[in-house]
Amino acid sequence: MYVDIDQLKREFSKRLRIELRRKNMTQTELADLVDMSRAQINHYITGKRLPSYYNLSKIVAALGCSMDKFNCL
Repeated sequence: MYVDIDQLKREFSKRLRIELRRKNMTQTELADLVDMSRAQINHYITGKRLPSYYNLSKIVAALGCSMDKFNCL
């Protein structure tokens, strides 16, 4: 089965932006909560990178949502 990594990055990016808006949270605020750089969060938001499972779990916890919101990964 072929997995299009670029499509996964775009979908994750879209879902992360939605959750940030829902929580009325900035990239900087999320970065501070999950102990990551704002640049790293920006890479996720712009679709340049996908988070590791560990980083995803920290993001999900900080946003107060379930992993189901990011079931594209």
